[in-house]
Amino acid sequence: MELSGNISIKSFLFSLGIYLFFSSLVFLMTSAGWSGLMWLFYGSFILGTILVISIIAGIVLYYKFKRTTATIYRPLLYITLITQIFAILFNFSDHGDNPGAYTVIDLILHTPNVDSGTSPFVHFSFFFVLFYFILLCLTIFFAFSQSTQTPTSDYKIKK
Repeated sequence: MELSGNISIKSFLFSLGIYLFFSSLVFLMTSAGWSGLMWLFYGSFILGTILVISIIAGIVLYYKFKRTTATIYRPLLYITLITQIFAILFNFSDHGDNPGAYTVIDLILHTPNVDSGTSPFVHFSFFFVLFYFILLCLTIFFAFSQSTQTPTSDYKIKK
């Protein structure tokens, strides 16, 4: 299996936009109460900012440097997606009284008792989301920073 693959910048930006939109929806659906409202504002702002910066970078690369492809590093992409799964599993929710009272993994493992206080998994939530945002930015940065130009036919082998 190859460690990287080339994709056109337009396809990359379109796929990124769809991915960020659905990621935002999944994060929003796994939040509840005030946590969901907080995610709606801050999370959508962060993911929207990442998308706008990526579009601007793609336009600059296309018009200034005549680059038409982006290089996707599959291991970094897979690590980003796995981190997103963990961030979703540890995404915290509340019932309005206790901020961050339970996580999605608490809902999967058992029905949370929201009156018992904060779940121990809530403390991991922030770090997974922060790590996810960092990995997403690194994936996009490396996709645009790698040179994908092919060698020209000017080089001739001398015998």
